[in-house]
Amino acid sequence: LVAKFGAQPFIVTLGMMGVLYGVGLAISSGPTGLVPFSVMAIYEVTAGPVPVAVLVMGLVWVVAWWVLRSTRFGRATYAVGGSPDVARLAGLNGDRVIMLAYTLCGLMSAAAGIFLLARSGVGNPNMALGLEFKSIVAAAIGGVSLYGGRGSVAGVFGAVLLITVISNLFDLFQFS
Repeated sequence: LVAKFGAQPFIVTLGMMGVLYGVGLAISSGPTGLVPFSVMAIYEVTAGPVPVAVLVMGLVWVVAWWVLRSTRFGRATYAVGGSPDVARLAGLNGDRVIMLAYTLCGLMSAAAGIFLLARSGVGNPNMALGLEFKSIVAAAIGGVSLYGGRGSVAGVFGAVLLITVISNLFDLFQFS
């Protein structure tokens, strides 16, 4: 929809989130079933004192930083996000870049979903309610333009750490 029909990415993303959330609620309106032990083990495995989930997250951040900073695809992503018309005039296939970016984003979202599932041990369509707001806030605080073409992985990482620390402090001090 975004690449081929020029629909607004923010609206399409939120719309798809609503559709998939509705599908999840149609399947089950609350927690259901137990997750197999092999999936739950993903969250509990450690490499020394460090959980493997933390190592995987760190690796994903480093790879994302490297890809956006040092590859043709990364430069093309910023170019298409900044100005699709200028990127097209420069010889970039904007539709291809957009589709690949959305595909990679979907894969990372699926990986995050698997880690959430492994952490909770039960399937729940309401598990990630509110995380979309946190992710938008983290991107905005981290310097990512919601109109495209600007932002950095390091800025978003710092914003995620800030939001996580604030959220944990609120939980610790029992603030609503």
